[in-house]
Amino acid sequence: MKRRPNDDVQGLRLVLTVVARIAFLLYVTALLGLGAFGVVLPEVELRLMYDVDFQGLDEDATTILLHQYRFLKAFAIGYGLWAVAFRREIATRSTYCAIFLVILFGAVAARTISIALDGQPGAMLMNFTISEIVFGLCILAGFIARSRRAVP
Repeated sequence: MKRRPNDDVQGLRLVLTVVARIAFLLYVTALLGLGAFGVVLPEVELRLMYDVDFQGLDEDATTILLHQYRFLKAFAIGYGLWAVAFRREIATRSTYCAIFLVILFGAVAARTISIALDGQPGAMLMNFTISEIVFGLCILAGFIARSRRAVP
């Protein structure tokens, strides 16, 4: 049986779609899991993941840090829940995918600005930044692959 050029394109589309689904699943799982952990046990997460020394902070600074951290983690949970609720639309409709990716890449942009203005964070946050870029690009590539018409 002779291979058609379109077979290679269709195979690539399938691979990109599968990779995008895996990236989406991993990213959303991290949002929900780390979000919940950070809301429930922020001191533990900050110590384990970011080596934050609370003994060097006064009580007011600790309270403010924990309050803001829980608040931001709640937004991560909300973003993750929105992504789960609209996963089909994110995968198939450009408006939903664009909203999802604008938020994801907006977070990457904020991290990049912070690196430029505040200095390089620890290895954990650099890994998060790189992972968010990779996941976002995989999801974008999968969306583009699914939305293109087959080549005649």
